[in-house]
Amino acid sequence: MWDQVGSKRRTILQDRLEKEFKLQGKVRREKFDNTPELAWAIVERLGDEKKALSLQKKMVDDKTTNLREISRRNQQAVEMLSM
Repeated sequence: MWDQVGSKRRTILQDRLEKEFKLQGKVRREKFDNTPELAWAIVERLGDEKKALSLQKKMVDDKTTNLREISRRNQQAVEMLSM
């Protein structure tokens, strides 16, 4: 997705996502250019400490294991932000 929008629009959308999901201070931005090398570099910077994935936390918070429902809700949120 990010490779399909200009840098100014990307920054605006990223800021909106951070505000909408209250992510300030909880995430860091990583530039990704759709190459395997950069994907692995990002993964390696995550460290080796075990952490719950966002999806795992969402499943607990929503009390659901229905991945389609979680995906649908996430897609709706993204669509609202891109309006």
